[in-house]
Amino acid sequence: MIIPAGDLDIFYEETGKGPCVLFIHGWAGSSSCWRAVSALLLGYRCIAVDLKGHGESSKPADGAYRVSDQAQVVLAAMRELELHDVVLVGHSLGGAVAMTVAAQLERESRRSVRGLVLMDAICFPQRIPPLLQLLRLPALGEATAAVAPARLVVQTSFRLSYHDPTRITQEVVAEHVRCMDLPGARAALLATARAMADEPVWKLTPHINVPALVLWGRHDSRVPLSLGRQLAEALPYGRLEVVDRCGHYPLKERPPETAQLMETWLHEVF
Repeated sequence: MIIPAGDLDIFYEETGKGPCVLFIHGWAGSSSCWRAVSALLLGYRCIAVDLKGHGESSKPADGAYRVSDQAQVVLAAMRELELHDVVLVGHSLGGAVAMTVAAQLERESRRSVRGLVLMDAICFPQRIPPLLQLLRLPALGEATAAVAPARLVVQTSFRLSYHDPTRITQEVVAEHVRCMDLPGARAALLATARAMADEPVWKLTPHINVPALVLWGRHDSRVPLSLGRQLAEALPYGRLEVVDRCGHYPLKERPPETAQLMETWLHEVF
């Protein structure tokens, strides 16, 4: 389904009924990333959005792909869908977006967010993964984005991000490849890669005064568990839960365990 967000069209998927959980994917992801987890969260209204430049959402060549730009997209979607009393769930880049949304609503004294689930979230300064380093280089980044075979990029990225590569399914790979090859997608992913580490998201943590489940893959090589511990300690109401035998994608590599940890926490929050 499509909703307007200013000049953008934002795609979203919705399933179930009950208290609302809004899912925000990471870089090069889409709303489809959350299907395995949302299918296990019975009794909740699950909404997953495609961020600007991702999935089926608009991909303008306007250069506005910072975390704060994506947060404005999510806020616009929340207004259009009239979402209140919602839990935001963000993975990787989506975690930074979720924190930015929550902090802005806190500043505006709007109590629309009941809690956060921050899954292997980007927050603190860290080593940038090699692919993103390459994309951030002038000229070479454009060349790589233009000519790199989508399937090779996706498969390589997942092999480096999963703890157990045998859990990478062809269905997941095919969906990521499809999204990467949509018109305008590569330029938008390049712009996002270059902008997503430009803002000090960690400075927002003292101002996020809602319960926050910090959920991390124990073997995450992209955003190490040490940063998850740091994030849980920095948030006023943070709690860390670790998914064993899992890398950067608990939502894909270990959906049952991820959903169970989320559901236990959601029962306490709602």
